[in-house]
Amino acid sequence: NDCFEGKQARDIYALMPMSFAVVPILGVLFGGVLTEFFSWEFCFYFLILSGLLLLKLVSKLPESNSMLDRFAIRWQRVLISYFETLKETTMLLYALVVGCGIAIYYIFAVLAPFIATNNLSLTGFAYGEISLILGAGYLLGSLLSRGIDKIVRERTALLIGIIIETCAILGMLLSFSFGFVNIFSLFFLMMAVFFGQAFVFSNATLLGLRQAVDRATSSSMMSFIFISFSVIAVLSAGLLHRHEAIDLPVFLISFIALMWIIFFIAAKKEKQVE
Repeated sequence: NDCFEGKQARDIYALMPMSFAVVPILGVLFGGVLTEFFSWEFCFYFLILSGLLLLKLVSKLPESNSMLDRFAIRWQRVLISYFETLKETTMLLYALVVGCGIAIYYIFAVLAPFIATNNLSLTGFAYGEISLILGAGYLLGSLLSRGIDKIVRERTALLIGIIIETCAILGMLLSFSFGFVNIFSLFFLMMAVFFGQAFVFSNATLLGLRQAVDRATSSSMMSFIFISFSVIAVLSAGLLHRHEAIDLPVFLISFIALMWIIFFIAAKKEKQVE
């Protein structure tokens, strides 16, 4: 947020989802391997090592704050800063758009393993291998999003992403409704969802932070919204899941519908400002 502006920032935001595409999917693969050939405890050992690696990478980041303020972490000032960000309606709306996309990801992460085990009879290792195609979808979406950003405006690119996600989720809903629960309807259609999500994340994040006065605080607020939606998604899937395959696309269609509503509200708000 502090290091890039304008067109350069848009290019960076388009590339960021590539890390989300590769690392989480590799995590699923490694988790499947560790569980299959060792035991589930080794997943936690792996997380400790990855946390140490992350700490090392963070220590290499350049310092962007040229004016240090030792009173900045006082709780009164922190609260005031966050309350100020609540006035940034556009940022909040686009954060909610991304939040819906993150909810879709977490719902799939929670429910898909049960479907893979109960309906497709996949092992943990096989599930990890097939999950690689989800990362491929996100990766391709990130690359294409960066290219299409040079042709269309951010809001149009965001709309393209939402349309792609909607079509893929509707396809999954129809397939599951008629009993076609297979690798294509579960993984390849979800790959298309991830493809569209790459457009949504990069463009909605950029639109939300474009007019932010305090980008650091606004970015923190957006992250809080992202995490909140992931928690809501996991709780919803846990409490309302009936252990039927059709539950997955039903949950997904609910959040994609919410994403459409928020998108239209945000677009209308921006047009009023313009």
